[in-house]
Amino acid sequence: MNLHILAIDETIYEGATTSISIPTEEGIMTVLPHHQPIVALLITGIVSIHTSQETKEFFIGGGFLEVKDDTVYILADTAENLAQTNQEQAELAYKQADEELSSVQTAEETMYAKGELMKSLTRLKIINRRKHREHRY
Repeated sequence: MNLHILAIDETIYEGATTSISIPTEEGIMTVLPHHQPIVALLITGIVSIHTSQETKEFFIGGGFLEVKDDTVYILADTAENLAQTNQEQAELAYKQADEELSSVQTAEETMYAKGELMKSLTRLKIINRRKHREHRY
């Protein structure tokens, strides 16, 4: 099956996969070849992509999923390859989101800033969890 991960301004990943695990509003969903057509709301978390040769992980900040004709589209608010994300970048994003939250003036700005802060906090937790898992082995 083919997978396309698209963020607002770029294509993050395109390629063939054997399975995909995706964080949805209703829990982790695994999509396999010939899956029924579906549209789902995605939440902040990790997308795990399994190919015949490797597993890749991507952070997404929410979005939508569409499965149709053995093709999977993930339309993400934000997305990044976790193999290319480091602790310092994640900490900087968290600090910037926290500073933004302290300077908001409207309820709408507050909601947006809180969402960005939660995304950056989740990204940090994921990176720390992966780092801890790698040191165990």
